[in-house]
Amino acid sequence: MLVIVGPSASGKTEISRFLIKEYNLKRVITCTTRPMRWDEKDGRDYYFLTEDEFKAGIEDNLFIEYTKYNNDYYGTYYKEIADDKIIILDQIGFLNIKKILKDSIVSFYIETPLAERKMRMVKRGDTIKRIYQKIEYDNQNFPSKIPGIDYYITNYTDSISESAKKIYNLYKERIGL
Repeated sequence: MLVIVGPSASGKTEISRFLIKEYNLKRVITCTTRPMRWDEKDGRDYYFLTEDEFKAGIEDNLFIEYTKYNNDYYGTYYKEIADDKIIILDQIGFLNIKKILKDSIVSFYIETPLAERKMRMVKRGDTIKRIYQKIEYDNQNFPSKIPGIDYYITNYTDSISESAKKIYNLYKERIGL
C-alpha cells in the first residue's frame, strides 16, 4: 500500500488524484466528520459520518486507525485496506497504521513551504480562522522528520505530475515492479 503523509495543503490530495488517474491505483476511502466541501462527494472523497456514527465505529472496532484533527474525526475502515491502494494520512494515522501493517506499506512525506500552503488554503476557500487552526495543528503534529517514513518529496518546485511520477517510480522500485 502506498501511504502519503503531509501537512494541510501540501498537495497530498492532488498528487494522489494524479497517481490514481495515471497509474490506475485505487484510493482508500477514509472517513471523516468534517463538513463536505463543495467539490466532494460522499463515498468518493470520504465517507462523511456524523460524530455519533464515527464514535459507534470506534466502539465496534471498525477502524484500523483514527484521529481527531481540528475538532473533526478522521479514520480508516479495516475493510478498505489492500496492497494496490493509496491512502492519505496525518502523522498519527501513519504511525498507527505502520504499527499494524509494518513493511507492507511504502510511505511518502510531502514537504511544501508554509507560504505556499497558506496560499493554497486561501485558493480552496478556507477561512482565515480555519487556516490558522490548521497551521497550529500542523506545527504541533508534523515534525520535519517522522520515524518510519520511507521517502521525503518536495512539492513546491515540481509540478503535481512531476512529484507524482517521482513517487510512483520510487513505489514501483520498492515493491519490485
